[in-house]
Amino acid sequence: MTKRGLISGFLGDKTIQHEIRRDDQGWTLNGVAVEGLEHLVDLDYGFTPATNVLQLSRLALKRGQRAEVPVVWFDLDSASLVELPQTYERRAEASYWYEAPTVPYRALLEIAPNGFVQSYPDLWRLVA
Repeated sequence: MTKRGLISGFLGDKTIQHEIRRDDQGWTLNGVAVEGLEHLVDLDYGFTPATNVLQLSRLALKRGQRAEVPVVWFDLDSASLVELPQTYERRAEASYWYEAPTVPYRALLEIAPNGFVQSYPDLWRLVA
């Protein structure tokens, strides 16, 4: 379960700085409450697959198992938090079928031995 997320850096010549928190009252973005997301427990950054490891570790799906895992998604373009419906289905020891229909995106994710996504087809590939 996510308690806090920090985003800082640059996008082109624009400085990016955001703080996301979750407590018993719900989610806040830069200290402002975001309504309607209270039922969600995980944070997903839309610009990196690094946050998927948290969901996959918590779920611990066995081969053939499927789970709907809606998350709070930080949309970098609008600098906002929204609900992102997603589904994972474990296909093999190191792969999951993934769907996020509102984005829309669906693909077979390949997972590295350390649990991080190593291949997000057409979006990301881990380079050692």
